[in-house]
Amino acid sequence: MATEQHRGCGKNQKWSHVSGCDPTCREPYGNRKCPIILRAGCVCQKGYVRTGKDGTGRCVPLGKCKHCPHHERRAFCRGHCQPTCKNPHPKCSLKCRRGCRCRLGYVRSRPGGPCIKKKHCKKHRHWK
Repeated sequence: MATEQHRGCGKNQKWSHVSGCDPTCREPYGNRKCPIILRAGCVCQKGYVRTGKDGTGRCVPLGKCKHCPHHERRAFCRGHCQPTCKNPHPKCSLKCRRGCRCRLGYVRSRPGGPCIKKKHCKKHRHWK
């Protein structure tokens, strides 16, 4: 029966026994407020997010989102690494990639994590 249900999942989705709170383009880090729904259904595969603000829409890679998450902006050339609480001045390659970058005054809480104000780094215990 699960295989029949799995066939109903769309591209970049998988079947899960718990669904209803997929990450979105604007809230890819699990910060979105949504009710916990303990029902089976389709969820985005790892590394994919929903295009709709309310958790609906297609599942796309985060880099394909048209909008950046909170405290981030689109950048034509964002480099391969970005400042984090633990490493505020990383040495990066010059190879460019399109994507989202933290706004001025913000850094990533951890590599690949959400952007937070620099002054909040100590609260996240990543600051050296």
